[in-house]
Amino acid sequence: MEVARKLKVRFATFRCRVGLACMMKFLFLWCVTAMAAAAKPAGYDPLVVGKSEVKSLTFELQDAKRNREVPIRVYLPDTKKTAPVILFSHGLGG
Repeated sequence: MEVARKLKVRFATFRCRVGLACMMKFLFLWCVTAMAAAAKPAGYDPLVVGKSEVKSLTFELQDAKRNREVPIRVYLPDTKKTAPVILFSHGLGG
């Protein structure tokens, strides 16, 4: 009987330590996530539309293997500065 009681106490202590460790991890991750969500780069708003003009060019490339033309539209900023490239392919593989 005494052994069973000691095992219960040890198990309860272990369970408490494991639960406390899990709770501490959860609180730490929650705090880090909350701080990351609250931190914004100064002066950045993703909803603001840029003020520069945009040029649009349309091309048609010939796909010789499939014997068809592939329409391409390119939007270019009206600036000489480097700019990121975004490739949008609607219906890729179709």
